[in-house]
Amino acid sequence: MALARRNAVARKNGSSDTRIAAIDVGSNSVRQIVADVSTEGAISVVDEMKAAPRLGAELGATGVLGDSAIERAVEAISRMSTLAKQLGAQRIEAVATSAVRDASNADRFIARVRQETGLKIRVLTGDDEARLSFRSALAHFDLAAGRSVIMDIGGGSLEIAAGIDESPSVALSLPLGAGRLTRGYLQHDPPTPDERDSLASYVESTLDNHELDEVGEWDLAAMTSKTFRTLARPDDPTAALAEILQVREVLEEGLISRVAEVLTEEELDRLEAVVTEMEAAGDDGRSFPELDIQFHELLYVSLGNPLVPQLLGAFWTVFRRVAAVRGWTDDVTPEVTARRHRDILTALRVRDVEGARRAMADHFRGIEARAAQGAHGVS
Repeated sequence: MALARRNAVARKNGSSDTRIAAIDVGSNSVRQIVADVSTEGAISVVDEMKAAPRLGAELGATGVLGDSAIERAVEAISRMSTLAKQLGAQRIEAVATSAVRDASNADRFIARVRQETGLKIRVLTGDDEARLSFRSALAHFDLAAGRSVIMDIGGGSLEIAAGIDESPSVALSLPLGAGRLTRGYLQHDPPTPDERDSLASYVESTLDNHELDEVGEWDLAAMTSKTFRTLARPDDPTAALAEILQVREVLEEGLISRVAEVLTEEELDRLEAVVTEMEAAGDDGRSFPELDIQFHELLYVSLGNPLVPQLLGAFWTVFRRVAAVRGWTDDVTPEVTARRHRDILTALRVRDVEGARRAMADHFRGIEARAAQGAHGVS
């Protein structure tokens, strides 16, 4: 299970703060924050941890949480719970959102978590999730200046809340999560015109919700989540190419060499499973972006480096944006992509640091060349 975390901050001696851990189980990711909470309600983050078990990956097609996804999520929650206890958390609260509340086998998942960790997961309703997103925004924005609307998009749902104080007057959840829409409507990469039209029609009909009329006008609108952050970034191909080159530079200047030294046999076996899945996918390249992200998450989690998630996020944001802005498609076949990842893994298995660096460089050079073509308008 790929996990990324930020460095922990030591607890101050004699502090009267209460150390609390909060675990959020979403459709794609599981996140934990450990924080010291003062008697006045001030929050000081001690440690953060994230995993991407993709709990809701099979939900749209089957209506249930898949067995392997459940095990990945349970493993991540167990490790987070262990870390929280090691950091001295006095309370550990776990909540689940869209995927768990929509799954017909949610009880089984909740029972597995209870059995493995002792934690009792509370399943939030969509409205509760929207209200909590609104209250969370209070810590980052001045919501006392007038009427505010807060939107939070996750893997399974979009939460919208509006109001003028800590208790929003409108709070609702809509089935417009990024993962749900991708799995349900976009079967090709890039999507076909029919897929785009079908998705747009669904989104428009879902937004035709009378409760949205109650949101009214606002003085402040704030959006949370990685999806909104990606959409908010300017479509600048030149800057995009600069970012992708920076990712490569960081990778080649030490990360891959360090990984070759510290990867365990268990981690290598997990990488083997991902590469094998790539090789078995054949001409169906639809799952390759997800598999590639999973490969790199697994590759670098052994470092415990908090920079890695930002690098991965920047890389894929840039890569997909260049393609979308220029109407450019990647002509590299799934077989070539799988072979490049196999070359990286083969070198890592024999602790061939230079071989791993060369294989990774070949992988990124191909990506950069195609991104450069996109940045200059070549399709």
